[in-house]
Amino acid sequence: MPSREERGYELNEVSWWTKWVDETVWVSKNCYAVFSDTFKDEYFYNRGGFLGAERVPEDAIEAVEREFTKRKRSTPCILVEEGRPWDRLRASLSSRGYTVGDRM
Repeated sequence: MPSREERGYELNEVSWWTKWVDETVWVSKNCYAVFSDTFKDEYFYNRGGFLGAERVPEDAIEAVEREFTKRKRSTPCILVEEGRPWDRLRASLSSRGYTVGDRM
């Protein structure tokens, strides 16, 4: 389970991004998708993300993809942290054809 500090950091990050996008959709308590009508082709303004690897529902990736399909957007960019807790989620994304596009 992520620490309160980690969860707080992630919530702060999502809160910051909501000021730059037109819509934030929470597909679960710990999984979100953000959308920008102004920057439709920019991944950072149109992407999915998670608050913690340990609480990612099994159908979270499908839920993010459905939100993108509803808006007739291309396959989403999904941000995933580095490190061991995220290995299972990265493997699930990889099995669906997602690739690493960038690292920070």
